[in-house]
Amino acid sequence: MLHFAKLDLRPLPLPLLFPFLRFAQNDGGFLGKSGILRELRILIALPLFCSVALVTVTVTVTVTVTHPVSNTFAPNMKDVADSDLLFEQACREQDSILLSGYHKKYGIGFFAKRKLRKTIKKFNQCLEQSPGDTEILLRLAKSESRLKRYKDALKRMEFAVRVEPENYDIQMLLSQLYMQLKQTEKGVEHSRMAVQLAPDDLAILQEHALHLLVAGDDEGAKEIMTRAHQLDPENDFTKVVIKVINRVVNEVIYRPTYDELLNVRQLSAFGFI
Repeated sequence: MLHFAKLDLRPLPLPLLFPFLRFAQNDGGFLGKSGILRELRILIALPLFCSVALVTVTVTVTVTVTHPVSNTFAPNMKDVADSDLLFEQACREQDSILLSGYHKKYGIGFFAKRKLRKTIKKFNQCLEQSPGDTEILLRLAKSESRLKRYKDALKRMEFAVRVEPENYDIQMLLSQLYMQLKQTEKGVEHSRMAVQLAPDDLAILQEHALHLLVAGDDEGAKEIMTRAHQLDPENDFTKVVIKVINRVVNEVIYRPTYDELLNVRQLSAFGFI
């Protein structure tokens, strides 16, 4: 944008007048040869000359630089919305495997593992938007656990339990990971905490009883399963766990390892136990 200032009609500085006066006094000057006329013309022309000679035009150039308005709130909201959708999608994909009766019977095959690996990528993307979110960490650790990445899952759950110690799902998954890594004492400790947080959760009671059985606490396992049977006398897996405990106590079978108990789950799904 250009701005033009008004004319500056200040008188010409005195040193700049000398050439003009000498020229005006010269006989060949444009003011003529008559002294009086010459002086009169000088008086008339001089102010005009001085004024015109120092006409100044001030030009101001204004450069306006426009920057896009930075609105970080709207993009963040969009990122959060996209992350929520991605999380929901990953949860559905995970549930289609972990909650599937087929996979409980036959285990997780090649295509199911590939699908779980994809859920891990998606959950990690969600974590970038919401670091430390315990729900995302729990889901991520479940996928890693089913792919036998126990140490990775354990690190996530150890962090999550410090953030949210009263979450019984976190306590139970942490317990299962310790059992997988042969840290039975810690496994029993966290499954006991899960029972304290959710005393009427049938699945947690069943899992804790199996942990006690592996640890050699047969009486504790029987007590827990008595509570589970009272909650749901018709539950099939409760009957299976009670049967396994009784066989171990009566020395019909040897004490199983935690990995072998996972096979018990699979066999019970087929109805073999």
